[in-house]
Amino acid sequence: MATLADSFLDDLEDLSDGEGPGDEEPTPGQVTGDAAVAAPTSSLRHNSAEDVSKLSCSPRYLDLLALVRGERPEDPLADADDTLRDVNALASEVDTDVANLHAFCRQLYKPKFPELETLVHHPVDYARVVRMIGNETDLTELDLGSVLPSATVMVVSVTASTTTGRPLPERDLAECLKCCELVLKLDEDKSSLLKYVEERMGQTAPNLSAVLGSECASRLLGVAGGLTNLSKIPACNIQVLGSKKSDLAGMSSSTNYQHRGLIAESPLIKSCPPQLRKKALRLVAGKCALLARVDAHGEDAEGAAGGRLRQEIEKKIEKWQEPPPARI
Repeated sequence: MATLADSFLDDLEDLSDGEGPGDEEPTPGQVTGDAAVAAPTSSLRHNSAEDVSKLSCSPRYLDLLALVRGERPEDPLADADDTLRDVNALASEVDTDVANLHAFCRQLYKPKFPELETLVHHPVDYARVVRMIGNETDLTELDLGSVLPSATVMVVSVTASTTTGRPLPERDLAECLKCCELVLKLDEDKSSLLKYVEERMGQTAPNLSAVLGSECASRLLGVAGGLTNLSKIPACNIQVLGSKKSDLAGMSSSTNYQHRGLIAESPLIKSCPPQLRKKALRLVAGKCALLARVDAHGEDAEGAAGGRLRQEIEKKIEKWQEPPPARI
């Protein structure tokens, strides 16, 4: 006997294929959210790592971190969607804090090794390298291979041997190392937050998570305002939900991408060849509209419908990549 979830999919399957956005754009103001990579704010006015990062000491941060680590019980009266949204928002705030600390750390460490920021871009990798090098001048004695790929280690070592940098004063070095420790701690905390999200998303929206991945699905719920709200949004708007709009006045090729939303950041879309991503995005958005309705009704708790649709999407993407039949 068919379940209600199967009925949803059968009734709405045709709608999903015709519900693709094509050239439609949402009404201005209809889609909100920010899927952009966190950008650092100015850190020139700060004198210490604590001035730059206040998040890790805030009561809200410590309370939510205790929750996700099981150090305090969950409130039985708390709404699950609200908790997930708060945890997911906190993970985004961690990104912003890390970006600010990274900018401050680069500012402090530039007199010692000005070229390093152009060689090691990721904030966490940069923090690990700076913590290891400190004021050392001979990097051959350091195990940089434990934190960097071998090719990067070679470039960093050669560049360090010819740098015009000078050792930092003890006070600046101590502050720089404090920044590094905070970056690494925040990165570890973010892993705890995302693990919590992943575990809960398997219960809250198993089918949506099966297609988008737990992290992306959780962010989508956060922007939509919960699973119930998401289930009411048409596919053409789900596709651009969470997009970062910018006024480029038509002067840049970036205008082609300004209406891509959070779904574009899902592993399924990122794994597509670039020339097929727009087409895949339309397909995935349609399926997500269906699965959000299935999850909102709570009928398919195992995520079987999401698993089936993901396989269907993957097969279609493979089919698109097949060469056209030879002409006779």
